[in-house]
Amino acid sequence: MTDEQAIRELQLDYARHFDARDAQAFADLYTDDAVLVQIGGKEIRTREKFVKSVVNMPPPNGGYHKVLETDTKIYGDEASASVRFQARTTSGQDVTGQYEDSYRRTPEGWRITRRAVFLD
Repeated sequence: MTDEQAIRELQLDYARHFDARDAQAFADLYTDDAVLVQIGGKEIRTREKFVKSVVNMPPPNGGYHKVLETDTKIYGDEASASVRFQARTTSGQDVTGQYEDSYRRTPEGWRITRRAVFLD
């Protein structure tokens, strides 16, 4: 698998694990020093808080994420990407937006070091 393919799988796993409410698998997508910047600028740090954020989410109730086109740039053991997405919220609202990501190659494979979420 190429680096670009592995990063694409990581992007898809984010949607899969979040939508399945698999909190531990979701947290394992991140490095130990990662940050998730939510809509509005609130930052989540630490794997424990990543787990807690998913555990505290309401059931999917038909909500989902679709990962669309991505523009990935790889710089050795680091990478960045702009990732378009479409989602349906748990309340049934359809939204589109973009993730601005940074990644790092680890012994376990590529992991997210920073993800910022923006809505259109």
